[in-house]
Amino acid sequence: MRERRMMPLSTRLIASLLLVSLETVQSTVYTHNASGTLAAYPSLPALFGAPFLEGRLYEGALQYLVENPFLCNEIDFNTTSFVDVPPLSPLPDGYRNNPNHEDPHSSSNPNDDEAIPPDEPVIEPIVLLAARGHCPFHTKAMIAESLGARVEYLLIHNHNLDGEDVLVPMYSEFGSSRLKLMAVTHRTGTALKRYIANASQHTKAQG
Repeated sequence: MRERRMMPLSTRLIASLLLVSLETVQSTVYTHNASGTLAAYPSLPALFGAPFLEGRLYEGALQYLVENPFLCNEIDFNTTSFVDVPPLSPLPDGYRNNPNHEDPHSSSNPNDDEAIPPDEPVIEPIVLLAARGHCPFHTKAMIAESLGARVEYLLIHNHNLDGEDVLVPMYSEFGSSRLKLMAVTHRTGTALKRYIANASQHTKAQG
């Protein structure tokens, strides 16, 4: 098995979703740091965008653009704080969207020409965090998409006018998105921004 390069744990955010019933979808966002400490936050998948699959674990590097907190303004690529994550960053204990933690680079058939080459890089996706308000959810998704294919997830935190712990359903009247989107509470948004702020400069430079 090839050696796997790991992103610093303090950059990582896991979003896991459990489909409880046909009527109710519950999900949880987790962060974990270098000491192995996990923090869990309630979340709600959006009513548009790419679907989360039942029982799957999704993971990515969390970023928040301080100069564009609502993701309502077009990205200025000359000044943006967005960091394009290095391509080699496999997941711990298995790969993204692989609930059985099977190594996609292995093959039960040694003659299987379609097995993924062992030197192929594993690209870690990016999770963007944005604040609710000032523009439609669909606009935020389109701005996030404009940052490139590595942006796969968008978390939108509520404002505090509804209370610290209110989850607001996200919908779109203007079309869908290739992203997987989740709503989180204002309290969660505050905690995630603090989580990013507490990361080391080395960690921030890698997304």
